[in-house]
Amino acid sequence: MTAPQFDYDNIPPEMQARRQWVLWGVGKNLNPKAVKIPRQAKNPTGPNASSTDPQTWAEFQEAHAWYQIGDARGIGYEITPADGLVAVDFDHCLDTAGNLLPPFDEWIKALPGYWELSQSGTGLHGFVRGTLPAGCSNKRRIDPQNADEREVELYVQERYIALTGALWGPQTTLADAPSAQPGIDAILEQMHMRPEDAAAGAALPDVPDRPEEEITAIIKAALAKSPDFYTLWNWTERPGKLGNESKDDIAFVCSAWKATEYELSAGDLMHGLDASPWAQTKTNSPEKDHWDKWFACGARKDGAYRRNTALRAYQRAKQDEAAKIEGFTSLAANLPAGGVFTAAELDKMNLPPVQWAVPGLLPAGLSFLVAAPKMGKSWMALDLCLAVASGGEWLGRKVNQGPTLYLDLEDSANRAQARMRTLLDGFTAAPETCTFRLLAPILGPDLFKILDEWVTANPGAKVVCIDTFQKIKPATGKNETSYSADYRICAPLQSWAQQYNICVLLVHHTNKNKGSTDIFEGINGSQGLMGSADAVLMLTKGDGRFAEEATLSVTGRDVDMNQYAARFNKANCRWELLGTIEEQALQSFESNPAVLTIKDLTAGGEWKGTVQELAEEVLERYPDTDLPETAQGLRSYFSKVWPNLKYAGIEHKANRGAKQRTHILRKTR
Repeated sequence: MTAPQFDYDNIPPEMQARRQWVLWGVGKNLNPKAVKIPRQAKNPTGPNASSTDPQTWAEFQEAHAWYQIGDARGIGYEITPADGLVAVDFDHCLDTAGNLLPPFDEWIKALPGYWELSQSGTGLHGFVRGTLPAGCSNKRRIDPQNADEREVELYVQERYIALTGALWGPQTTLADAPSAQPGIDAILEQMHMRPEDAAAGAALPDVPDRPEEEITAIIKAALAKSPDFYTLWNWTERPGKLGNESKDDIAFVCSAWKATEYELSAGDLMHGLDASPWAQTKTNSPEKDHWDKWFACGARKDGAYRRNTALRAYQRAKQDEAAKIEGFTSLAANLPAGGVFTAAELDKMNLPPVQWAVPGLLPAGLSFLVAAPKMGKSWMALDLCLAVASGGEWLGRKVNQGPTLYLDLEDSANRAQARMRTLLDGFTAAPETCTFRLLAPILGPDLFKILDEWVTANPGAKVVCIDTFQKIKPATGKNETSYSADYRICAPLQSWAQQYNICVLLVHHTNKNKGSTDIFEGINGSQGLMGSADAVLMLTKGDGRFAEEATLSVTGRDVDMNQYAARFNKANCRWELLGTIEEQALQSFESNPAVLTIKDLTAGGEWKGTVQELAEEVLERYPDTDLPETAQGLRSYFSKVWPNLKYAGIEHKANRGAKQRTHILRKTR
């Protein structure tokens, strides 16, 4: 068959009305992998469009216009669950005369809707009214009975279809089309494409269906949510560490499919797994002839093999300390027996990177946010939970999005609501993934049960904030020192946070100790709190509680020790970071009239003179500058300027004369 004639006017008006359009085939001389990569209609040569980011989609008219005037081969539609549609893709379903081959001829009778020829002319795209069962959001299956790789694909989300508008059949609208649900269910049943089934029997395709970056993003998200998958992904000590290498391989493939929620096709998942440390241990790139076996074992209709054999392999590896699996790593600490290893063994470990709720500030683990009462730390804590839940910014930094839990133990529901509305500015919708809890038991089994239940119900959880720590803190035991009590109390919280890869933030108060030069000794409690914490953020105000500007001091195991200038925005009650204290000091230095004068004087290369002469030069240029009147005062004033001139590319030297010192200022860059 010949390629079809594109005619996008045939696309149903219901689809044209939605802002879900992208371009495909942008550019000349594209390789097969690049042709189907979705591109933004607003910026075809810029970043790729994403099936998970509506901001990269466009109106139909906009995409169509770019297609007409640019070099895009076509336009595509991003399907979403809100459409109430199922996108159906039948590959190689037509013979050379354009007739439907079995079983597609029977299936299509039960799938009324909009149908068009694919760009190859040998397949069909359809949009029909219906949905897919829970856990079956996207499905792809190669029919094992057909050597020519006829395929069935069903999508309701996170996928775009490269359309042609080459009408096949009479239907051009969807509003009056009957439901195609019976036909959809029949295909799922006949092809074993239900959630408990899996696409099996496939060899590794040369080209994945989805862009490789999209596959990578899905797998990375799965790694963050599933310790099982993460563990097996890094499982490099082979062969047969569990006594049966074949079962080990099946455990990995099935765990991956489960972790990605069966979203990827078999072929795309194979491509994604091909990049894992596990795959690199295999031979023959990597043993591609085994892919079908691994997937077939995990694809049995009843799922019994997957549940009872494959995942048991993982559990056995996780729990059997006698196995001493050196290459086995997980999100939790997983060390060789006894926790003893050589430097060489440590170097070979495949350890997960540090996970962040807020990059550079709040890692997964136990953290403290400390400030004096009524200084705005609760505003900062609530802002964190809302920002992470919605995927916004906190203190000017982009967060890693995920569900959050805010234990607001000092406020009423009225106050919590008022604060939330203030922080959201009345414009941003309140995120569904931020959970409030106003009551909580003392730290112990009951509280951990609450936390366990919440994290289980919220996959990908990022932050648990407890405001305040004092509300859940148990009493110190008899004959127990405050240090040992604080460490005993915090250690289980830290272990829990590390187990689930979550940031647990404890909001806490300062003490009245003002004599120490170490600002962190102002934390109310013993040094056991600092010792158990992965990060500590301390908010202080030099000019009193009601000042709008403050200093945020940060330290931690994986956090760079630093101090930031912070400002409280009274309009929306949000804290903002203005930069580091060093950056602020440098900015102030560079705007100093004396520094500006010195830059002017050294523009020609060099200037010589006394501090009195330099003061006269400053006042000549900046008459309002407040300079000391005495010689001693001027020497003291400029002594603070000399050391920092290097930041301005100016060298300072001083020569003592008979009566007074001459200063030599020379431009170095």
